Amino acid sequence: MAKLKITFISGSWPPIKCGVGDYLFNLVNNLKDEEVSVITSIGAKRSKNILAVVPSWKFSSWGIINDNLIKTRPDIVHFQYPTVPYGRRLFPNILPWLIRFRIKTPSVITLHEYHNASWLGKKRIELTARPFKNIIVSNIQDQVDLKDKFRNKKIHIIRVGTNIAVAEENVKKLQKIKNKYNPRSREVVLYFGYIDPSKGIENLIESMIDWPANTRLIIATRYDSTNAYHKKLKDIIDKSEGDIVWTGYLPDDDVSRLMTISDVVCLPFSQPVSMRRGSMIAAMVHSKPIITTGPSQEVLKHNRNCWLMNNNSATEISKAVNRVIGDRELAKKLAKGSGQSSSDFVWSKIAEAHTAIYDLLIKT
Repeated sequence: MAKLKITFISGSWPPIKCGVGDYLFNLVNNLKDEEVSVITSIGAKRSKNILAVVPSWKFSSWGIINDNLIKTRPDIVHFQYPTVPYGRRLFPNILPWLIRFRIKTPSVITLHEYHNASWLGKKRIELTARPFKNIIVSNIQDQVDLKDKFRNKKIHIIRVGTNIAVAEENVKKLQKIKNKYNPRSREVVLYFGYIDPSKGIENLIESMIDWPANTRLIIATRYDSTNAYHKKLKDIIDKSEGDIVWTGYLPDDDVSRLMTISDVVCLPFSQPVSMRRGSMIAAMVHSKPIITTGPSQEVLKHNRNCWLMNNNSATEISKAVNRVIGDRELAKKLAKGSGQSSSDFVWSKIAEAHTAIYDLLIKT
């Protein structure tokens, strides 16, 4: 039986900096039963099936996209929206309509972060999604909100997978990470992932004044000396009396091993946690006790597979860290619960869920 031909359209693909591109890279590399092509922006890494041909996401690029759709002869077109390279241009919002009327191929769209978009952003997403009978989202909130907007469409939830896979066991490499980042075997609270003002890092640092004495905070993320917020944060760390290490950029395997040697992962977001958060998913896949900001409508359950704070104030963070660090049985319970809840976030399972939708599209 011939493989289904799937052509993705996405503004981003590595090394273009965009979470959707990273997501799509993992998805494509786990789709084993399909013949996949990706039409994406110039600047992405080209290969036989990665057609990095779109110079800009303007109406002038329609001819290039159309030619490459004809070239790939897809059974299904799978559109990704939004992505960083689309910007605020109108063309990506109109593109699905052009494909529908010109290519006339079964199609599906994955919408990313609908519930976090501005009012205008939501309207653009709704315009983009209107030609599709099937919509894929990654979280319950987006599904609920979009069902209200599109009564006659099928809104499927397929989770986002981990962006940090569990590194292969290597005692020497694990010990090297421990020697470098926790040589005195302190209790380690880890934050990892992108840093911006919404991530609660300033409150996390402030909360350390009331942490147990033998506790170290490790911040695992790159440092950009040209970024004003990064420089502000470094100044706060330099003036702090807490035991803090900012690692700078680390390869994924080293981040994984750093999670392994950590006692708690703390992600004090300013907004309630969503399962779109790659750092949250990675911590679950690594079976770590997690402290984050609630409430949650998702798989996260307070005192079962994570510790949900009422807010991300320094006081709340301190209370949570002391509670989890100070109770080993609780930490073990949370770690076990987070690991058991991570099965839907494994890329092989995510790929299987996509295959089921592609089969549905062909049959209907």
